[in-house]
Amino acid sequence: MAARVLHTSRSTEPQGPAGGAEADARATPWDTCGVATPSLSPKPLALDQLPRETWARVHGVLTDIDDTLTRDGVIEPAARAALQRLRAAGLPALAITGRPMGWSEPFVRDGTLDAIVAENGAVALFREGGAVRVEYAQDEATRNANALRLQQVAAQLQREVPGATLSRDSAGRVTDIAVDHGEWRSCGPPA
Repeated sequence: MAARVLHTSRSTEPQGPAGGAEADARATPWDTCGVATPSLSPKPLALDQLPRETWARVHGVLTDIDDTLTRDGVIEPAARAALQRLRAAGLPALAITGRPMGWSEPFVRDGTLDAIVAENGAVALFREGGAVRVEYAQDEATRNANALRLQQVAAQLQREVPGATLSRDSAGRVTDIAVDHGEWRSCGPPA
């Protein structure tokens, strides 16, 4: 697992046969002012190859969790070490995931990550000292009403779709439901 970043740079060199602003405008159609715009370098750089001045502009790192930091649901030692190096450098690491709040909380509680936005944006967990602060996108009354509706939808789904099962991490969800479409069950027809 190698973390990479697309390095952006501002180019003032002529590009292509026309060169200058005309070439930049063709390369980036949204640039209607003839101004050189940031362009992505053709090859991503490994994080350890970034120049110091690039790191000076970094304020934190956003990441996915599943199969980015983890393998088979367990955080990779190399990922844990990288997160520790980020913390030592004073850079917060935040994860964005569709996984449930209950599954996400230990990553924040143990200090692996500074924060996680879980359940596809519905809940955020922040590490504050040794505690975890939880914030929801919806107020409690809305969450409670939605929870009832989600339970109804889950029951209807399981009645009407042969072989449909809720995901194994459903017990840790507070704002959504997830259907297992192949993570733990075969995607083939029911046996």
